[in-house]
Amino acid sequence: MMFRICTIIFLLQVTVLESLAGKINIAYLHPVPYSEYHPPQTQLIIRFHDLKPEELNNPESFLHITGNRSGSVEGTPVISSDGRTIIFNPDRSFIPGEIVTVHLRPEVRDDPMFFLDTMYTFSISSSIDTELPKSQTDEAVDVLPAFEDANPIILNGVSIPSNFPRVKITTNDNPDSGLIFINNWGSPYFMMILDNSGNPLWYQQVSDRRRDFKLQKDGRLTMLIRSGYGGGSHIALDSTYTVVDTFFYPAGYSIDEHELQVLPNGHYFLIVADRQRIDMSKLVEGGNPSATVLGNHVAEMDANDNCILIWRSWDHFNITDAIHEDLTAAFIDYVHMNAIEIDHDDQLLISSRFQNEVSKIDRETGEFIWRLGGVNNQFEWVNDDNHLAYQHDIRVLSNGHYTVFDNGNRRSPIFSRGLEFAVDTVAMTVTKIWEFREDPDIYAKYMGNTQRLPNGNTLINWAVSDAPKLTEVRPDGSKAFEMDFLKSYECYRVFRFPWKGKAAVPYLLAESREDHITLIFNKFGDPNVTGYNIYGGLQPASGQIIATATRPYIHLFNLPGPQYYYFRVTAIDDKQQESGFSNEIKTYVQTTPAGQNMVINGDFSIGFEFWEWKVDTLLAAATWHIDSTEILQINITDGGNNSNTIQLSYPNLRLVNGYSYLFEFDAYASGGRVFEAEVARRDEPYESYSKIGYTWLTEKKQHFTFPFVMKDPTDYLANIIFRAGNSTDDIYIDNVSLKEVATNIDHKDPLIASDYALYPNYPNPFNPFTTIRFSVPNTSHTTLTVYNLLGEQIKTLTNRIYPAGNYQLRFDASALSSGIYVCKMYAREINGQRLFSKTQKLILIR
Repeated sequence: MMFRICTIIFLLQVTVLESLAGKINIAYLHPVPYSEYHPPQTQLIIRFHDLKPEELNNPESFLHITGNRSGSVEGTPVISSDGRTIIFNPDRSFIPGEIVTVHLRPEVRDDPMFFLDTMYTFSISSSIDTELPKSQTDEAVDVLPAFEDANPIILNGVSIPSNFPRVKITTNDNPDSGLIFINNWGSPYFMMILDNSGNPLWYQQVSDRRRDFKLQKDGRLTMLIRSGYGGGSHIALDSTYTVVDTFFYPAGYSIDEHELQVLPNGHYFLIVADRQRIDMSKLVEGGNPSATVLGNHVAEMDANDNCILIWRSWDHFNITDAIHEDLTAAFIDYVHMNAIEIDHDDQLLISSRFQNEVSKIDRETGEFIWRLGGVNNQFEWVNDDNHLAYQHDIRVLSNGHYTVFDNGNRRSPIFSRGLEFAVDTVAMTVTKIWEFREDPDIYAKYMGNTQRLPNGNTLINWAVSDAPKLTEVRPDGSKAFEMDFLKSYECYRVFRFPWKGKAAVPYLLAESREDHITLIFNKFGDPNVTGYNIYGGLQPASGQIIATATRPYIHLFNLPGPQYYYFRVTAIDDKQQESGFSNEIKTYVQTTPAGQNMVINGDFSIGFEFWEWKVDTLLAAATWHIDSTEILQINITDGGNNSNTIQLSYPNLRLVNGYSYLFEFDAYASGGRVFEAEVARRDEPYESYSKIGYTWLTEKKQHFTFPFVMKDPTDYLANIIFRAGNSTDDIYIDNVSLKEVATNIDHKDPLIASDYALYPNYPNPFNPFTTIRFSVPNTSHTTLTVYNLLGEQIKTLTNRIYPAGNYQLRFDASALSSGIYVCKMYAREINGQRLFSKTQKLILIR
């Protein structure tokens, strides 16, 4: 019954709009008459067929707006850059739940007899939520993991950091010459332009998981961003890789990350979203009476960031048409719009994944032109029994055909493919022109794209982690190119474009090792660079040159820590001209000796400095503050349903494989409760290094001590994490400490050594254990490594910073065969230039 009522309301909206259009020549009107679920910030948009705003006798007053709660609403009319569309911006938001009445009173200047006084209403939502859940934490990263090798890798003149997502190319047979635009989904995140050898021509490490990196029709590069840049949703870069524009979405909505399309005239299209609370029990049997339903909408913005079209799913799609989705769930995504395209006739194409539909829409009126797929399909497939199944990435070709990436969900047999098809709107038929399926089939359950290339080949991105990110196939189905990441990354879309870029300034990254910082810098695309000036200091924007380099990287030793340093770089060309400054890097140098607290401000004596706070506001509510006794308090109103909803963390801690650590803190609670205290990996996949598990707190202050050995690979970005969700009892924390425990110290020896030394091992010969003793007179980065007589590395016994003293290590040679081995000690003084190197022979007899 409810479905029929919704249909009747929709038809009534169309009828009223058609009636109004017939009287006053309206092409487009927003909100649609008698429509629902509008945000309080709703703008009114009106566009006439053949009537320009300047032809109105009353352009400032032809709209009269009244809310049944807010009363008369004043505002400012704005004329779009298209010269036809009028946008009315109310001077205040509407009240949630109210009914808004719109009076249309246009008067035509040259026709005094033309006058209309009519009205309609629309409804403001009482439950709209535009805050979409984030799948990743958007945190900036100052210091990156350490190098595995001594120097950065240089690929075709470009230096790359150790965590750069390398690729593997398995086919390279005369592919298209366009460069590869790609990014990886997996921390750390990089935006990249690669050549056909997989070498980077440009890259940028970013703090959030971005997507949709491509060349637009206006010649600029765009990418989705998640924060910054004045609240925009995407940014544009010019050929110097300078951010030159930001793209905004309409007030009252949130950005949906799937697509941005920019037109040559400066207009642009975005997918936007909102969430409404809907009683689904009135629509489907067993429906949730308070379900959260996600709406997807297309917004066309003009060159001045004014919205001139909002095509809303609430007005055009039925929730119950998403027949493969669970409509009884608490959260329902019934559209999942994932692509926008402009057809050759300038009309709008959209792909709606969960409606199983590709739609063509009149940009002038917002009405459907045709609908392909799903329960509202208007076409017959003449030569393909598979049809579309949860498709992605609708695109129009120069011959008038269309391509999609057909994911294939809910199809039997299940498979994904790149598909080209033709639409006949006279015979109302669809013909499959071409497809590519891998053998054996690949199933990409989501994302992916298909791109027809200038050479006639087709690029297919399979998107998912266990499939290639770029397969380029010829019309006959043979492969010209295939590439994937070495690691199991996913990628939303991949493109090829012809592109020439030359950076205006260098791009700078920093990596930290135990005894030095390495700066990596490139002025991408500039063959005339001969060197670099490195500026740095303890304060931002330092004008002091601290070093120069002829290679695109430099190692900086002897930086006292722990403290932050600031660096930036300029490039020098063959005419000795200096470029502008690079981005500035804030880098934390941490040379904390064993036994010293690695946590700065562990007692909260300087407030929240160095600490990070995160609350999932969709599931929990909590605040943090520091009381007069300098104890951190976590005050919890709603703890949510798991411990992760409320987190206090301390980032950028260096944990070295094989080292011992001591994690300590004081804590108590307002009532008996559990919480989690861990030393863990910062990024996915989560890994607890301290292996503590749950901790029980009472109202009595307790001191907790947790020793552990770092058994995982060395991590320079580890976190201390306190998880406080799943309870409403407040938590109090103080005196947080993480120390490296000095190991292998022979306390029978003097604490201070007089000089560097590597002593003969004892026993020697040995089977299979022996003890190796050494001394360092000052704090030094020290390595002891065992080699065979061929010079092959057998085992690194230690690789860390030691304070002055005498030490001993136990070497277990159980896995080795009899023979002579060599132990080499290498030490570099941290606060000086002294170097020490010595070897000793080890004789193993089995």
